[in-house]
Amino acid sequence: MVQLIKFPFFSLSIVLLTYGAFGWYVGTSVSDWSHWLTLQGESWGWFFDEESIFLLLHIMAGCFVLLITASLMAPVALVTILSGNAFKSDNRAMISVLLWSFAVVIMLRWIMYFAQFFLLLCAAILGKLELQKQPYQQWQVISLLMLICLGGFGVGLASYYVLNG
Repeated sequence: MVQLIKFPFFSLSIVLLTYGAFGWYVGTSVSDWSHWLTLQGESWGWFFDEESIFLLLHIMAGCFVLLITASLMAPVALVTILSGNAFKSDNRAMISVLLWSFAVVIMLRWIMYFAQFFLLLCAAILGKLELQKQPYQQWQVISLLMLICLGGFGVGLASYYVLNG
């Protein structure tokens, strides 16, 4: 009973609601995206039907959720890979500064998408921090977090389609 009281229900419900809202957002916007991609694909010589693109976009959004959660397995290694040994020489430092400047411009240009990504990442980090306090191993924490995030995404997506036909 004491173990149940210490379980972080509030934090994990925030994670579940955040990913549920993302699932709802994907449900609202994927039909417009699939229609646009079908039209663009026809002009580029692709001949995919709209239903295939519709399904592919849902699968890609689910993979995006899993990618966010899986990136929390080794955050120090991820930061090391992203920053790398860029400042060992002047040429590398210059290229690194230019690339990071370009990345910041891209983030500012599509601030709405970046904010959504950042919100999902922060919710996953909150869930991971709360689950790490529990007596679970690292693989159990990540597995449980993936289940919660993907479950919230699926519930949000399903609730959109059930409520809106």
